[in-house]
Amino acid sequence: MRHTLPAATVLIPTRDRGDGVVATVRSVLAGGAAPAAVLVVDQSRDDATALGLAALRADGRVRLLRTPTQGLSIALNLGIACAATECIAITGDDCEVRPGWLDELVQALTADANTGLVFGSVLPGRPDDPAGFTPAYAARDVVARTVREKHLVSGTSACMALRRSLWQRVGGFDELLGVGAALASAEDADITIRALLAGFAVRETSRAAVVHRGWYPYAERRELIRRNWYGTGAAFAKALRIGGLDAAIGLVRVGLTWVYAGSRVADGLGTGRYRRESLTALLRGAWAGLRLPVERERGRFRPS
Repeated sequence: MRHTLPAATVLIPTRDRGDGVVATVRSVLAGGAAPAAVLVVDQSRDDATALGLAALRADGRVRLLRTPTQGLSIALNLGIACAATECIAITGDDCEVRPGWLDELVQALTADANTGLVFGSVLPGRPDDPAGFTPAYAARDVVARTVREKHLVSGTSACMALRRSLWQRVGGFDELLGVGAALASAEDADITIRALLAGFAVRETSRAAVVHRGWYPYAERRELIRRNWYGTGAAFAKALRIGGLDAAIGLVRVGLTWVYAGSRVADGLGTGRYRRESLTALLRGAWAGLRLPVERERGRFRPS
């Protein structure tokens, strides 16, 4: 029997996707659970998002935070700082949540007092399109409790939930990681590693899912793969610097899992024949991550 679920804030970062984020907010409001607030952090260069959300903001739960900043991690940090609840659920402005999404994430997040971070599945909105692909991720029902078990869990900020207390404990998302930042991606992998190092458990749940509308023609796949693996390399290099032997063991296990079972994140990008590009980008990102200064007390990169 399920326990009574605590209130949760849904956070949606957006940039220049006015029509898309409106569809995302509508799906959250229609998703069955009643969020305490739906907070849209708008980094757009135009007014399309504000205009599109005007009618929905009549529902007092829908809030808009406009900011001239750029970068996914910055948007996430701004939104969580404004949230009034301990449970924060996050999705993207090119996603629509499935029924029960919020309940399932919060259920997984609060079933164990030590769980600080949960990832769900990202389903492709156009799975059989011969002209392109949609990045996706198939979550499993697993849990990692130490950084040595990092190979068990992964996921994406398009479908995740975290405790605000975890966010405070680790000093927030690293603002040099993530789309729109210097290191381009891997804000989700990085906060997973830092959560495990801080003593929190990280879970995946197959019962929470969003549908991803983000579609790419195959001609853009190589660049998308390079961007994602570059950020991952930087995040992993930083983990070695702040996590010591435990992080090293955890990352060796991640590497062995990739070699023998493949990477579920990579599968979602459809890497195929681009394995060499993936490895090259990973190594380049790792070199960048080794050279950047790190705020050791928070485990975040410090802009050089």
